Amino acid sequence: MRPWLAIDSATDQASVAVMAEGALAERAWRSGRNHTTELTAAVAGVLAEARTSSSELQGIAVAIGPGSYTGLRIGLALAKGMALATGATVIGVPTLHALAAALSPPMTERGLPLHAMLRAGRGRIAAVAYPPEAALWPRADEAVAWSLEEWLNVHRPPGWVAGELEPDEVAAVRAVGFRVPPQAAMTRRAAFLIDLAVSALSESPCGLEELVPSYLGRGPG
Repeated sequence: MRPWLAIDSATDQASVAVMAEGALAERAWRSGRNHTTELTAAVAGVLAEARTSSSELQGIAVAIGPGSYTGLRIGLALAKGMALATGATVIGVPTLHALAAALSPPMTERGLPLHAMLRAGRGRIAAVAYPPEAALWPRADEAVAWSLEEWLNVHRPPGWVAGELEPDEVAAVRAVGFRVPPQAAMTRRAAFLIDLAVSALSESPCGLEELVPSYLGRGPG
């Protein structure tokens, strides 16, 4: 397989990765609102670490949402620009699929629902429920924005909760009986976007003009 690049700039926590001939170069960092200045340099860095170039890319996996308006636009614009320059295929992957893939078979057994979360601004979280069966995973546009208090009023254990949570939020979901994995397992890794994108190649990829972000714009109900 020729090299693949992955880009996740959906939130303040950004991640990029390159998979080339079994070797992985990956970087995850807190970009804040600096995607415009940091993302291209990070991509160049992981391409160099993987000892490959953008012209060799077979495909680019990019997180398409939920996420912030600016972050998603920057990531998708970079992916499309590189695709136009190199001929690489671009596959859009729902942002939280990367987290769910790390916490689901074949990586690990999980017989309970996984509630994957990311920051949605104004003190809210975007939450999506992932059943153990990958065939039933949600679409990018199924994410709902809640305050954690609203979410806890509706959802009950058993289940796992993972994602972009502050320490007091982790304590709150644990207090009512939800399971929470270690912090290292709750960081979205762009490398998982590559696995998911390659698996989706058997479907008909969207054209670049049809590939658009799925912004978070709705609340519960």
